[in-house]
Amino acid sequence: MPGPKRLRTGNHTAKESTNASEAHPLSRQTGKDRENQRLIEDVFRELHTKSPKDARYLVLKLSDGTFCHLFEDTTKTIPNLDAFAAFRRGGEERRLDEPQQLEATIVGNYRMLADS
Repeated sequence: MPGPKRLRTGNHTAKESTNASEAHPLSRQTGKDRENQRLIEDVFRELHTKSPKDARYLVLKLSDGTFCHLFEDTTKTIPNLDAFAAFRRGGEERRLDEPQQLEATIVGNYRMLADS
């Protein structure tokens, strides 16, 4: 059996209002949340168009508004995509905190991720 699969992860939370009377996150009111998602979707459109063989990318949006990015990209294709450059531009204005990059090891996988 091959060794554990390692992926890089990154996450960030969309900015929220600091005004306690606001019931909705600022990101939703100003379109930051939707803008962030649209930019991420643009990255996937470009990935599907270019179909890079050695890149794998998954983004999850959690119920608290946090986006969790999982990727494997030995050829550094993703950072060189035009859509990814657009996603990164202005990112500090769309985030509540700095993104964290960690390495993750898949401990188990039952039909959730494609076998490689």
